[in-house]
Amino acid sequence: MSDLIRWEKKFKVGNSRIDSQHRKLFHLVNELYKAMQRGEAQERLDVILDELARYTDYHFRDEEGIFNATAYPEKENHCAFHRELIEKVQDLQKRRASGEILITVETLEFLKDWVSRHIMKTDQGLRPYIQIDDAGDTEAVESRD
Repeated sequence: MSDLIRWEKKFKVGNSRIDSQHRKLFHLVNELYKAMQRGEAQERLDVILDELARYTDYHFRDEEGIFNATAYPEKENHCAFHRELIEKVQDLQKRRASGEILITVETLEFLKDWVSRHIMKTDQGLRPYIQIDDAGDTEAVESRD
């Protein structure tokens, strides 16, 4: 069974911790897609969607910690984008829980688009403000000349 979205080098932001979290987001979107393809019950899809929502929140909090430790000039806009995405996913969860919607191909396309667009357009701007030490830990870059 193929993936809905594939991890490629172009998605890397140059920080092993953040890149690993991005790969996990790809994995969760793909798990939801594969469960739907297998015809698994909506309840199973709900479990995966809930995990995706929790992990997204975790990932965004981690990224925002990096923003606060760096001179990243777009942190306010980036955080606003995070809040918007969390609200959309929470709305999707609420609508799903109330029976208003089913998880569909359109839902998956939305998730795929926001994950890939967020990484390609928004997170790439963080790249110059992060460096990795030999242990793989993030070190904030205070300023760039």
